[in-house]
Amino acid sequence: MGYQRFGNGVVLSTKHENYGFTLWYLSPSFCIRICTVAEKTRTKLKNIKIALTGPESSGKTTMAKWISEHFSCQMIEEYAREFLSENHNYSIEDLNTIAIEQFKRNCTQIPIVVDTEMLVMKIWCEEKYQHCTKEIEQLLNEQEMDHYFLCSPDIPWEEDPLRENPKDRNRLFTLYENNLIEKGWPYSVLKGSVEERKQEVIKSLKGRVYI
Repeated sequence: MGYQRFGNGVVLSTKHENYGFTLWYLSPSFCIRICTVAEKTRTKLKNIKIALTGPESSGKTTMAKWISEHFSCQMIEEYAREFLSENHNYSIEDLNTIAIEQFKRNCTQIPIVVDTEMLVMKIWCEEKYQHCTKEIEQLLNEQEMDHYFLCSPDIPWEEDPLRENPKDRNRLFTLYENNLIEKGWPYSVLKGSVEERKQEVIKSLKGRVYI
């Protein structure tokens, strides 16, 4: 609450928890409401972890960045891109290194949103080397996320020197979904335009946000 003298009275402001403040004019003989001013408030996530998962070039990073901005939470960057920018020819041992570092980063403060998690690492390893390492399997089993958003590859492929599977995205999408179902992890599918995906995120996180 604040006030400022004006003429024979004072202008008083009263703060509202959810939608701004109201200005009043008070004098010795009367009190009137001048106006109510709405303030834009930011929607924030409760203390939960959200993961974007799915095949390459399916919009994971785009949606993770939007969730981070819209819900005022930290986004954890993809370590693989950082690692592979200096090591183009990687080995299965390198995937273990990437997974371990990514897992550590994903275990930071909450709320967070991540666009790379251990299911991505598992399927990457299986597709590249026909099996998953024990290290990545263990990290996958230890991973704790409150909700997964599985991104559909129903958008155009974007060329990237670090991407490897432009023709198998639909098959990989099904593989991701089968893994999520097998694990019993809560997930929602994001498909269609960016706006449609945003609305699905808002719908899926209803009850897990606060203003």
